[in-house]
Amino acid sequence: MSLHDVTPAHAERLQAAEALFDRFGIDRLTYLLVPDYHAAWDIRRFDAFAGWCRAPRCARVQWFLHGYFHRAAFDPAAGLMDRIKQRCLTAGEGEFLSLRAPQVQARVNAGVAILQDVLGVRPDGFVAPAWLTGRHLGPALEAARIPFTEDHRRIYDIARGRTIACPVITWATRTRVRKYGSIVACPALLRAWSNRPVLRLALHPADFDHRETLRSIERVLELALRTRVPAAYDADLF
Repeated sequence: MSLHDVTPAHAERLQAAEALFDRFGIDRLTYLLVPDYHAAWDIRRFDAFAGWCRAPRCARVQWFLHGYFHRAAFDPAAGLMDRIKQRCLTAGEGEFLSLRAPQVQARVNAGVAILQDVLGVRPDGFVAPAWLTGRHLGPALEAARIPFTEDHRRIYDIARGRTIACPVITWATRTRVRKYGSIVACPALLRAWSNRPVLRLALHPADFDHRETLRSIERVLELALRTRVPAAYDADLF
C-alpha cells in the first residue's frame, strides 16, 4: 500500500489517509515524498509538516522519493511519444520523463539530501511521478544507492538486479470520466488479478476529496485484506 504525493500541500488529506490506514490495521506502508512540490512547497520550510513525517507510527513506513518537483518543465525537444504521455497519462506532472542524465542525477541527489536532512533517513526507493521515466533514471538511482523503483507493471530491486511482476491498482479523480471509470475498474482489476502473488494499491491525496472514490477504496481494501497481507519492499516481496 503506497501513499503518493506526500507534501505539505496535502497535509489535511494525508491525515485522512492515515486515519483510513489505522482503521483497516494496515501495518506496512510506503510514503512517497515530494521534496518541493510544484516548486512552491519545499518541505524544509514547513516545520510542522516535517514533524508529522518524523512522528512515530504503529505501521512500518518506508520512505520513497517521488520526483523532486512533481511537475515537468516544458521541453521543446521532447519527442512526440513523450508529449502524448504527458498529455494523456498525467496533467503535465511526468517530471522525469524527458530529463537528461545530468538533470536526473542532480534531482535524485538533491532529493536524497533533503530526505536525510528532514527525516534523518535515506530513501528506501524512488517512484517517478505518474510512473513516467526515461532511460537515465536507473543509473542515477544506482549511483545514489537507492535500492528500489517501480513502474506500472513491475517492481525493480536495483541493488540485486531483480524484478517482480506487480501490477498496480490506483484511482483517478482528475476528470469525471476518470473518476467513475476508476471506481468501476479498480474492483474489477482486483478480481482479474486475484491469482497474482503480489499487487500494489496506490492512493493519492485527491482521492480523499471524493466520497464515491473513498467508498470504492474502502471496498477494495476490505476485499483485498480478506486474502492478502500488507508487505514491505525489502524483506517481504522477493
